Amino acid sequence: MEDTLRGRLDLPSADVHGTELGLSKEQLAGVKRVYLLACGTSHHAAMVGRHYVESIARIPATVELASEFRAREPIVDEGDLVVAVSQSARPATRSPPCARRRSAERRSSRSRT
Repeated sequence: MEDTLRGRLDLPSADVHGTELGLSKEQLAGVKRVYLLACGTSHHAAMVGRHYVESIARIPATVELASEFRAREPIVDEGDLVVAVSQSARPATRSPPCARRRSAERRSSRSRT
């Protein structure tokens, strides 16, 4: 986690370097809630991230399984920041690994019955 935040977050001043994240200072200032979406091990890292977001930025944060978030029709408002947490370099346009795993589990359970 420390390696990920290095160069992106200045803890003493609680300043986020938004250009590294692709967000302007104005956009960061407008964030009212953060959704952290992840699967597997990344889900655990997202829970740690929630702690940092809430304790440092004082912004409410929610951690959700990416597959669950994707499957329902979430209400994402202006001021909400959605962050996909991944341990790989997979493009976000591909299906998340946990969704593929869940699909494979369903197929496997159907073949056993």
